[in-house]
Parts: sequence; C-alpha cells; structure tokens
Amino acid sequence: MTELRRPFLWLFWAVFLLPIFVSGCRNAALACVDPLGCQIVRPNEPYQLVALLPLTGPAAYIGEEAVAAIELAIAARGGLFLEHSLELLVLDSACDPQRAVQILEMELAENPPAALIGPACAQVAEEVAPQLATAGVWLISPLVSVRSAPVEETAVTVFRLAPEHTAQAVAAARFAREELRADQILI
Repeated sequence: MTELRRPFLWLFWAVFLLPIFVSGCRNAALACVDPLGCQIVRPNEPYQLVALLPLTGPAAYIGEEAVAAIELAIAARGGLFLEHSLELLVLDSACDPQRAVQILEMELAENPPAALIGPACAQVAEEVAPQLATAGVWLISPLVSVRSAPVEETAVTVFRLAPEHTAQAVAAARFAREELRADQILI
C-alpha cells in the first residue's frame, strides 16, 4: 500500500507545493495600478506617517496641537495599521514656504512617504502641493481651507479635512437663517 501512495505524494509535491515554493523565491517587482498611487510596505516594516507642521514660530501652538491629535489617533489604533507599526516623522515648517520646500526636497529624495499630513499654513500648502503631486505624495490637509490655484491644480492628490472658507460661510449662514431664524448675520 505504501508503494501506491508514493507516486501520488510526489505528484502532489510537484504539482501543488513546488510552484508555491519556487514563486516565493522570486523578488518580482510589484506593479501599481491605482491611479492615486501605491506604497509598498514589506513584512515587518513600519508604515511611516510624515507631518509637515509649524513647531517653531508664531503658529507653533497649532502644530503642537495637530501633532498631539495625530499621536492620539495612532494610539487609538494601537500603533498599528494593516498589521504594520506606525511611525510618525514630524517636520517643522515654521509656516515658512521656502523652509518647507527645502525640508521636503531632502525628505522626498531619501524616503518618499505615501502621504503627508499638513501643512497648517496656506502659503506653505501653496508652495508644497505641486512638489508633492510631482512626487506622487498625497497631501492630507487638516487645517488649510483657503482656495488657491497651486493647491487646486493638484486636486487629485490633495485631501482637505476642513471645507474651504466660502463653504464654511455658506453653511454658517444657512444654519443661522434656518435653525436660529436670524434675519441678519455678519460673517
């Protein structure tokens, strides 16, 4: 009876298991087919989040609060995303557009992230949005709500978490009129 099982065992190995082992030895390049872009994170590698926020200068308090919120969100997920640890790299823009561009040039050359959280200042967003779009990096903007040409031209890679000023004004006026029954409103 053992004699009859051996050919089937070898057939099982040859047909089913051998291709799995051989394909696991290849290091084939993965192709990204998503129009928004892809980031490859290998097993046991951390997923890096990059934030470009003012940590110095007159707007430092905004950056500090945003970093605290990001850290709170990471902690709420147990520090994990899709079974990868989350690493936060915070870059100080100081609300200076030239400084932000220089920092990003160095960071994008070394280790481009999939997305960047920030900036907190509209003038920084205007400068870095085209640079990030060219590099295929998404801009997740929690604070900038000013509509500007450089940011709007890269709309595919810009995700606003706050509506633009005009949308906020319309919503506030509608609420005052419909809910508060106000006859006059100053925005």
